[in-house]
Amino acid sequence: MYGAKMMGGADPDDGKEEERSDESFEPTFYHHLPEPLYSDALGAYEIRGCLDLTPGCGDLARSRLLRRVPYLGLGMSDLRCSLLKSQLVDYVKMLMRPEGSTFYSPEWAAAASEAKGDEKDKKRPADANAKPDPVKPPKKPKAAKKTKKDKKDDEELVEDTDSASE
Repeated sequence: MYGAKMMGGADPDDGKEEERSDESFEPTFYHHLPEPLYSDALGAYEIRGCLDLTPGCGDLARSRLLRRVPYLGLGMSDLRCSLLKSQLVDYVKMLMRPEGSTFYSPEWAAAASEAKGDEKDKKRPADANAKPDPVKPPKKPKAAKKTKKDKKDDEELVEDTDSASE
């Protein structure tokens, strides 16, 4: 206590709580612990399995995946469980690409690089400054070689046109 005022006194808004509505959201897992903390803390002990009653954003699950320790997370809803599962599957797929990883799979790395190349081709935006490929005019068909008979016919035509112009 400092003088006449007491620290941590009553809140002036006591008794005035906001009512919940269907549109209001409250975070369920507001403060989560980082993955390195889980890795260090659980790495100090010989853990054979992990039961997580509040899976949150999946940091504990990722740290257990890296150490290949069995993990069971109990989510609050089916949607939350499916989202967390898809996030963890994507994380494992990412770990399967680099060669130095313990999760490395050459088949998966090759398939992922091919799929990534296909996506780049589809998503490549047209460059505004790029010059269009030059359009080549269609090639003229080559004239067939003239035979002796064709040459004689041409000479007759030339003679006929000369006589007509006279």
